Amino acid sequence: MNSVIPLHNRGASCNNSGTLRLMYGAGMRLMECMTLRVKDVGFGRREIIIREGKSG
Repeated sequence: MNSVIPLHNRGASCNNSGTLRLMYGAGMRLMECMTLRVKDVGFGRREIIIREGKSG
């Protein structure tokens, strides 16, 4: 956990801090995050649909 905090804090001032937080919090891989679409996020149900993840 100590090795993650400096990387997260380093990205806090950049434009991608929301992306970094989403990836870390949801355990997403970079490609999964890059292919995420608005319709894949269900705010009402608090869920994210991952399409074509590592497991298929």
